[in-house]
Formats: sequence, structure tokens, C-alpha cells
Amino acid sequence: MGDNLETDTSNNNAVVSAKPEKEKKKKKNNPNNGVPGPSTNQAPPPQTAREMVAEMEEEEKREIEEKKKQRREPPIVFRDVCNTPEELLDNLEQSLGCIELNEEEMRCLKELREYCLGDEGSWVLSDDFLGFIGRILLTDSSINDDSRVYCLKLLAWIAVTKDDVILVLHQDRRDHIIMRYANNIDQLSIGCQEGVALLLCNLFENLSTSEWLLYISEWETVGVNSGVSVTSNIRVTTKVAVHALLCKELRDVGSALVYNMVAKEVKTAVFDDVAVEVSMAILQFLSEKNPPVPEPLCWRGLKALLRCCQLARGEVPNLIKMVGPSPSELKGNLSPRCDEIIDSIITLMK
Repeated sequence: MGDNLETDTSNNNAVVSAKPEKEKKKKKNNPNNGVPGPSTNQAPPPQTAREMVAEMEEEEKREIEEKKKQRREPPIVFRDVCNTPEELLDNLEQSLGCIELNEEEMRCLKELREYCLGDEGSWVLSDDFLGFIGRILLTDSSINDDSRVYCLKLLAWIAVTKDDVILVLHQDRRDHIIMRYANNIDQLSIGCQEGVALLLCNLFENLSTSEWLLYISEWETVGVNSGVSVTSNIRVTTKVAVHALLCKELRDVGSALVYNMVAKEVKTAVFDDVAVEVSMAILQFLSEKNPPVPEPLCWRGLKALLRCCQLARGEVPNLIKMVGPSPSELKGNLSPRCDEIIDSIITLMK
């Protein structure tokens, strides 16, 4: 997130000194004895290109922060995906040591390090960057899962530390590399599943990237066993959220992802298609007994279920009545804050 970035603003405040124009002629009756007095109407020195860019970036940051303040619910994200980004970068490079990388891919690794550790924006990443990510995640079976996990966690770290990551995602509109990989979450190792869920969860940190996750525009994908099918970003996000929520090893990130997904302010029409699916998963999640779901995760699930009731009032409240568990069965077993949400859900069910 931008709040965690230590940006160098020294250039923003730099003053460009301009040499004063030489006096063509001194007046004989100059009251300052020939010394020109201070100018009261001298024009300010023109801005350099660097200053103009810095000013535009600062204005954009202020607009982004203002939009964040308007959010109804803050997202739940995971900033501790790594000890340090340097460590993840080193691990990624070392894990790729036995893989033959071409000149462009070596440059992509260098650019990724510059983007993560320097003050450079996403413009430092070349057009080949997403193709390199695609090779790691999708196209090269000789690359092991360790490399994929390091790559996914590095992208998850970027998602909460770089405000301009949306520019990278927009470049993925044609090939859908990240979402095509995420769409196969049920075919991945548990480490890669966690990496995918962390990445999508952390992308809710910024307004623009959270909207990207919920795009409804359809695109074609090829499944491991299902062949060619049509999907969309919101369907893939839903699939990952539901899978992670119901996977015992991924409950924490899964409940956070579901919470972020439905807490996001979206048009009801956009969410109608997935509200029932998400609600079904939440009800199953809340009924888990072995092991029982911890209170913080129950709170996320109940909060998300309440939001689903509000977004799809004609379907979700009736679904809860038919499927269960009844919210009243949970009341008094968790916490006062959970009981408060349960009361609101019961009201909507009447």
C-alpha cells in the first residue's frame, strides 16, 4: 500500500535556479546607487519535466487516498507474506538457477528487482515481463513449484506496496496470465494455492485492483480437464475465494478473500451471479466442527454472509433458511460482535 512506501520526495521540492538577466542599463538616477532593487513581478522559473511528473504523481496519490477513505469497509490483507522482498527475490533467482533463461528474461528479473526495491514505478517493467511470469506459472513444466510460490508471494507483496500495480494488470488483458493460472487453483499444489489466494486477497488493497478482480467481461480459457470454456475475472475470483474458504489449510486467507470480495462496494447486478455460490460456501464454512472455525474467521464469514443478504435479498435469506445452519444456532457461542451480525441476518430473514 502507498502508506508503506518510503518515497523520495526530495526532487519534488527541488528549486530550479535561473540565472538573472543582466541589466542592460543602469539608470543614472537610480535611488539604490546603481544597484537594481528587488523585482516584484518576476515570473517563477519554469517547471522541469521531472517536477511536472512528480507533481502529477503526488496529485494522483492524493486522489487515490481520497477514494480509499470513501470505502465502507477496509480490506483484510496480508503484509507478512515475506520477511523481506530481497529474500523473496533472492529465493526466486536461486530457484531458477538451473533453468536456461534468455537475455530478455534475465532483464525481466533485473527489472523486477528494481521495481520492488527501488523508487521506480511499474514503467520500469518491460513488455516482456508478463510473458516471463507466464513462463514461470503456466508454460514451462520444468520450473518447479518453489519458483511459482516465490513468484506468487512476490506479486502478493507488490499488491500491497505498489499503488501502480494496476498498470501491470492492464497489460494482462489479452493473455489473462494471472487469472488463467488462478482458474486452475484446484489442480495446484497447496503452496501454489496459498500463493494464488494471497495474491488475489492482497489485490483488494487498492481500489483499482479490487475493481479489476471483479470485472465481468468474459474471456476464453483452457482448463486442465475441461477444455475451452468462457469465464471472467469475477468468476475466477469467486472460484479461488470459495476453494480457499473450504480448504482447511487456507481458511485464514480464504475467509479474508471472501470478506474482501463482498465488502467491496459493487452494483447488485454485478454480484447477483455469485452471491448464492459464495453464501453456500460460507454456510458450509460456518458449520465446520473438525476443527471448529476460530472466532475471527467466523466474524469474517458472518460479515460476508450479511453483505450477501443485503446484495441478494430475494435469494440469500431464503437459502439460509433452507440450507442452514440457522444463525440462531450460532448466537451466544462466538462473541458479542458476532451476535450483533447474527441479529442483523435474522432480521433480513424475516
